[in-house]
Amino acid sequence: MSELELVVNNKMVEHVGMFNYAETLSLIKSEIHNLGYSYREKRNEQIVDQHGRNIYLELRCEKQIKHKISAITIRLNINGMHDLQKNKVHAQAGKVSIHFDAWVKAEHTHGLDRRPLVMLVTTIFDKLVYPIKKNPVREAAINDTRHIINVLRNVMGRYKKRDPAYYNVQEIQEQINAEIEKELNP
Repeated sequence: MSELELVVNNKMVEHVGMFNYAETLSLIKSEIHNLGYSYREKRNEQIVDQHGRNIYLELRCEKQIKHKISAITIRLNINGMHDLQKNKVHAQAGKVSIHFDAWVKAEHTHGLDRRPLVMLVTTIFDKLVYPIKKNPVREAAINDTRHIINVLRNVMGRYKKRDPAYYNVQEIQEQINAEIEKELNP
């Protein structure tokens, strides 16, 4: 019997527009490797239809910390991916959604073989009243997941700025103000 605790539940990174699939996937793999996780691809599906390629990729990443295992599940779902030929940069366009779950697994050691009633009472007390002890593995799993999410959001934000369909609100407001100034002061 093992204890399993969900610490991050379905956090998402969404992006619509230009991106590079190979760069995104290699970035995820390198960040996972840098954080010390083992990388395993559980599911990889690609379907081509009239709207483009639809890709579903599920990654399972695990890291042993003391007597517990920190696990992150990453589900990458891309809809309508097609290549862009107009840009000088090799890129694709489509809708990307990346979902993250993080787990802490504990093996049958260090007091986890408690009786069910004792385990139920301590779990309820930890969740509802006050956590008895801090779990460093839990905090590490949350921080590692946040780190990967922040890196992906930064990369997707950079792609948005290179996308010709992306408009910066401040630039548009400056252009409108300049045109109004020209009309008011000929």
